Amino acid sequence: LLRSPEERIQELAVGTVRNLSVQHDNKLRIVQEGGLAPLIALLKSPVVNILQHGAASLRNLSVREGNDVKIPIEGGLPPLITLLSHPSAEVQLHACGAIRNMSVNEENKVKIARDVGLRPLIELLSSSVVEIQEQAVIALRNLCANSENQSKVVQEGIIPPLVAMLRAYEENLQMLASACVRNIGLDPASKVALVEAGVLPPLVALLGSINPGVQEQTAAALRVLSANPDNQTRIVEEGGLGGLIDLLRSDNKDVQEHACGALRNLSVNEEARVDMVHEACMPP
Repeated sequence: LLRSPEERIQELAVGTVRNLSVQHDNKLRIVQEGGLAPLIALLKSPVVNILQHGAASLRNLSVREGNDVKIPIEGGLPPLITLLSHPSAEVQLHACGAIRNMSVNEENKVKIARDVGLRPLIELLSSSVVEIQEQAVIALRNLCANSENQSKVVQEGIIPPLVAMLRAYEENLQMLASACVRNIGLDPASKVALVEAGVLPPLVALLGSINPGVQEQTAAALRVLSANPDNQTRIVEEGGLGGLIDLLRSDNKDVQEHACGALRNLSVNEEARVDMVHEACMPP
C-alpha cells in the first residue's frame, strides 16, 4: 500500500506504519518486511501529510540499533536532509529527529557531513520551535564528536546561532549548546574561533546557573577552551574565575571535576594564578 499510485492510499498506509513503528518489536519487523525502501521513496511526495508521516516513521525506526545503519544504506539520508528545509515545521522536526538518532553512529557522522547535512542543521538552530532547536543541536553535538566535523561546522557558520542559544531562556538549550561548544572546541583552531566570535561572555554567565546540567556542560566547555594559552587570559578577563571557583563547592562530582580541570588549565597562566589567590581559591 505504501507503493500505491493513489496519494490517499499512501497517506493512510504511511500513517498506519507511523503508529505501528512506535512499538519496539515493530521497529524490527517493519524493516525485515522491506518497509524502508517505500518509506524513503515517500519522502519525495508533494503531500505534506505523507512527508510528516514518512519522516516520523523513519524517526521512530531509527531509534532501534541496526536501523540507524540500514536507513542510510537504503538512501534515506539525502531526502531527510532535504526535508530539513521544508516549510512545514512538523516535517522539519521529524526529519531532524531521524537525523539526530542516526548521528550517534560513527559512520553516519561522516555520511551526514558528506551529504551536505551540516548547513541545514545549523540553520535550524535559529528555528522559532524549541523542539526543533533541541533536535538540531543534539544532532550537531553528536556530529562534532567526529574530529573532521569540528572545523567543518565552524566553516558552515555554527558559532553565531550557538552563541544566541547560550543566551536562550530555556535551560535545556543552554545545556545542549554548551555541550556542542565543548565538542567543537576539541579542535585547536576552533578553540580560537569560538572565543573570537564571542562565546565566552554567555558561557561565563551560565556558570551562575542553578541547573547542574548547565553547570556541568558550561564548566566542561570552559575546560576545553582554557587549554589554549590565549583563551586563558580571555577567560580571566571575562570574569570566569569566580564562577569556576564557586562550582568547586558543588555537590555534583562531574561539575566539580570540570570546574577543577578548567582551573588547572588556567593556573598555568601567571595572571590567572594571581587572580586565583585574590578570589580566595586558596590561602595567600
